[in-house]
Amino acid sequence: MLGVASRKTADMAAFILILTMSLFSPQRSFSQTTRQEAPHAFYVWNVGQGLWTTYVTADICFHFDMGGEYAPWEQITSVCQKRFNQVYLTHWDLDHIGFVARIARELTLVCLQSPPVGPANPKKQDLLAKMPMCRPENKPISSKVHVQNLMGELEDVLNYEHSSNELSQVFLIEGHAPIVVPGDSTVKKEKYWAKKLPPDGAWLLVLGHHGSRTSTSVELLERLSFTRMAIASSRHARYGHPHLDVINRLKIKGIALLKTEDWGTLRFEVPARLPKPRGRMKTRQSRIITERISTADKAYTRGSNSERRVHRSRGRHRRLSP
Repeated sequence: MLGVASRKTADMAAFILILTMSLFSPQRSFSQTTRQEAPHAFYVWNVGQGLWTTYVTADICFHFDMGGEYAPWEQITSVCQKRFNQVYLTHWDLDHIGFVARIARELTLVCLQSPPVGPANPKKQDLLAKMPMCRPENKPISSKVHVQNLMGELEDVLNYEHSSNELSQVFLIEGHAPIVVPGDSTVKKEKYWAKKLPPDGAWLLVLGHHGSRTSTSVELLERLSFTRMAIASSRHARYGHPHLDVINRLKIKGIALLKTEDWGTLRFEVPARLPKPRGRMKTRQSRIITERISTADKAYTRGSNSERRVHRSRGRHRRLSP
């Protein structure tokens, strides 16, 4: 009986030792080692003729421009109200910065990370004055998203005689699969910053200058060989965006075109990495969620007749490819 009691005492002591080690050992908790990072999302808000896109992680909303004719405020606040918000502005045009003052009132944790460069009139400068600049200590440390300005430091900005489009900053979002937001950057400037893109290009392209013919050159699309989707944030009746020349360039490259005018607000589930091609076929894109319909790589189902024909021909090509 004494031996049994001794064994029970030894077992209890071992149990207490293991429990103590698990409670007070250096932190490498079960949740930390097994919990996967929350999926990233990319929103292209339906703002009419203008641009406002947002890259969303578990704790930060990265906003790229915020302007247009109207905005889905209820959607935007529901996504970003409880997150930290950083704002990046490509240039001074009102259709890219017009909502800065209101968003500073709508969201509590918001700051300006990257203001436009170059001269601007007092009215535009007053808009930005309503939003505080970001400080390094304010950014949540858990975010692993890197935003790169492909234009770098521009020289002789104050003496620049051309339009603000020439000074438009271009942002490469590198969190999971890379995304390019070029603002209103022109073909002339594309030749400069396209060389700085990653070797595999990018997963998604927001069309420069809303799809104007002065942007999205053939040379840029050649550099974006892995890109399978392009976004036009515009209202065609206003300025004719996206231009037919740009639409044809995308069709030739087999890049699906999504227009906020047709689909409303777009939400993309960003893949963890840039999908690689398998032979002549491309991997399936991530699921696209819009205001009206959910779809998997059916960009032209509600487009024009010519767009639907192109999409069907792409589908036949995929089915016939080895």
